[in-house]
Amino acid sequence: MEETPPEDINGIYNLAVECEDLFADHVSRLNREEQKSGAAIVSELGQRFAIWASFLGVFADPKISLDRRLRHHADIQDQVLRLLDIMQQNLLFLYEPNRSPEAMKLDSNSGRISYLALEAITGAIKRLNQLGIAIRRSPVARHSAKAKILAEKFNLTTFAEIANHIIKALYPGAGEDLMEHLARSMIDTYVRYLERKSRHEKLQLRRPQPVIRSSLLAIIEEPTTQMETEGTIGVEVQMPQHSVPLKPTIHHHHPPSRPSQTFAQSEPTSFNSHEVNKRLRRMVKPSIKSKTKSILTNQANYPRMAKGSMSCEWCFSPLQIDTLEGTEWNQHINEDHLPYVCVSDKCGEPLIRFASSTEWFQHMLTVHGRNWNREVYAPSTWKCPLCNDDDTTFIRPIDLAVHIEGFHQNVFTEHQSQAIVRQSRFRSPRARDICPLCCFSMDQND
Repeated sequence: MEETPPEDINGIYNLAVECEDLFADHVSRLNREEQKSGAAIVSELGQRFAIWASFLGVFADPKISLDRRLRHHADIQDQVLRLLDIMQQNLLFLYEPNRSPEAMKLDSNSGRISYLALEAITGAIKRLNQLGIAIRRSPVARHSAKAKILAEKFNLTTFAEIANHIIKALYPGAGEDLMEHLARSMIDTYVRYLERKSRHEKLQLRRPQPVIRSSLLAIIEEPTTQMETEGTIGVEVQMPQHSVPLKPTIHHHHPPSRPSQTFAQSEPTSFNSHEVNKRLRRMVKPSIKSKTKSILTNQANYPRMAKGSMSCEWCFSPLQIDTLEGTEWNQHINEDHLPYVCVSDKCGEPLIRFASSTEWFQHMLTVHGRNWNREVYAPSTWKCPLCNDDDTTFIRPIDLAVHIEGFHQNVFTEHQSQAIVRQSRFRSPRARDICPLCCFSMDQND
């Protein structure tokens, strides 16, 4: 069997290096020619491209790089490669060789930059960002196990104490079990952030030695069926038109075949390619339903990013300018932290989380029923089975244990007493209109 060409294994890496070099060359040339505004525009595009590459680990160690993580997801791999190819070609043709009407003069010098090329590069970066966010936010089956390992690595005692104090201050009337559940959700949110941060730091590290790049092969265009069109996200950016051949040789690329090569045992983070495409469609064409505001959207104090930020400090994803303000930013933060947590004791580990109150409320109704507010962590009492008076009904298990030890001493062993306490618990559903968190009536308007 023939050996797989090295460019097939590192196709995304190779094209990204080409684009990175072209960005640097253009910025240097524009600075030499004292075209400050042109250099600023191209430099910003280069920074946004670098943030995208860092976010997905394009230049990371081959064992965790984007090339490896996409090796079993040909459709997503193809989209990334085509977007990079569009960017590379437009970077090669960034300067207009003729004085065409659509050419843009950024300064008083003679150098001209094509509007079409800039728009195509900007569009490609935007689509790469959307694709990157969809990849990183797709469900990962091993998240729970990784989070537990990370939780053991960090000392979360202090944070857990703070979380418990906050929950008790916000919901003093809630049951202890429910307060513990909510505090655990805060700790889980923090651990998820630490996991993202740890992952991002690894993906940021560039591989020590660059791969020797050879000529890239041409993309083989195939007829696109309607089904294929619906299954992938189209790229609506224009390719440059040229009447004069340029000296640089344009290298095209085709989606790499999946080589039968043995990798190290440490697996990179996996994801669901179907979920990636679904999330990408929502970002490209958001539905009316996805724009539904949460109940307390206007009352929550969402953390704001510093002016001019190009990446989110919570999820480290690239940011578009229109994402930094208003409901768009609030929705982005909600997608990062999934703040709406199922409060039922019937949903076990991992905690079930949602990005909007609408999704959360739908879950509570469909999974836990219309009486969920009465039944989640319903108030419990412990009644002594040997006594018949109301004075032997307790609100804490420890109180029943003390009662048995004091009034029924020498009747049961310690093991039997513990079993009696466990079996003497009775749940009392709340009234229909009582909120399990604040314990006030939900019919009250004040």
